[in-house]
Order: sequence, then structure tokens, then C-alpha cells
Amino acid sequence: MGGYATTSYRDNGLIVLDAIEDIRNLRERMDAFFASTTEYFPPDSVFIGGPSEGGLVTALTIEKYPDLFDRALSICGSIGNFYKQLQYNDNFHVLLNYFFKNEFLAKGINLGNLKDGISPLAIGACKLGALPLPVADIFINKPGKTLELVKCAKVPVDKSDLEAVITSLLELLRFNVMLTNDVTDRLEGVLFNN
Repeated sequence: MGGYATTSYRDNGLIVLDAIEDIRNLRERMDAFFASTTEYFPPDSVFIGGPSEGGLVTALTIEKYPDLFDRALSICGSIGNFYKQLQYNDNFHVLLNYFFKNEFLAKGINLGNLKDGISPLAIGACKLGALPLPVADIFINKPGKTLELVKCAKVPVDKSDLEAVITSLLELLRFNVMLTNDVTDRLEGVLFNN
């Protein structure tokens, strides 16, 4: 017999340090639950896992609290060098604006910049799913510029597969739109160093 417990972090965005404590709190509540009942047996093993930021939270939680979990699975977590990942994503944003700012503005898309932040309209359009289609259309109609962006930004994708290229670029764009302002606020400044 198995089971699972999950938590939603106390906030959205870059919430890694608080999320580690949320996970610790969840584990303590789980232990308290099993200590207070005879109806259920406590688990033989307890695992922690998460993708993306949850992967980073998983790795840092198991490092900080190694006795809380028996196993951990960090999936696509930014556990190598977070600063370098932010530099990579910010570099992509600068290059994206360099290559496509005029095309974006012609379609009413203003992504903002790293210094002044991402426009609330772009964030709202991304949350609603309205941003990818017009951006993908621009990439499709400007294949030379799109591939030059991929090359300059060092996007790890098969350049001969246009669908994979666009998917990769849209994911990088989503990361930038949804997290740039949050990262700048939480880390108290623009971290981009180009």
C-alpha cells in the first residue's frame, strides 16, 4: 500500500528557500499524523521529488535535511549553477529583443527589458496563453532570424527541426516573461552581467 502527500508553496515565483521549509513542515505534519493514529501504519520509506524549481527544492531539501527522506528525485532542477542559468536566460532575453523587437512591437507585443522589467500586459498574455501564438508566427515567418537567434543564444535544439526550435524558444520566452520581474525583486536587482 502506498500514499503521497503534497504541498503548494506559500507563494509563486522564485520561492526556493521558503519552499524548503514548506517541505520540511509537510514532513513534520506527516510524522505527527502517523504518531496520532493507530488506524494507519507509517510508511517504510519516504521519497521526495519534483521537476524544475521543484527539482531544485528537492536537491536543497535533501542536502539541508538529509534525515527527512529516504530517497530524492530531482527532475530537470537547476542544480548545477543557478547564477549561470539566470545569465543564460537573461542573455536570451537581450538577444530576443535585439532580433525581434520591431516585429514584436508591430504585433503589439512589448516584452520590456531586464532593467525596466517585463510589462504587465506581456505577463498577463503569457498567463492566459495568448502570447505564444503570435510569437510563434513571427518565428515561422522569419526563419533566418529565428535560426540566428538560436545560434547566438546557444539554444540546445536540433536546428533542422523547426517545431522543436519554436518550442524551445517559446519555453525560454515563457521563463523570461514569468520570472524576470520576480527574480529581480526577490534578489534585489538585475543579475544580468553581459
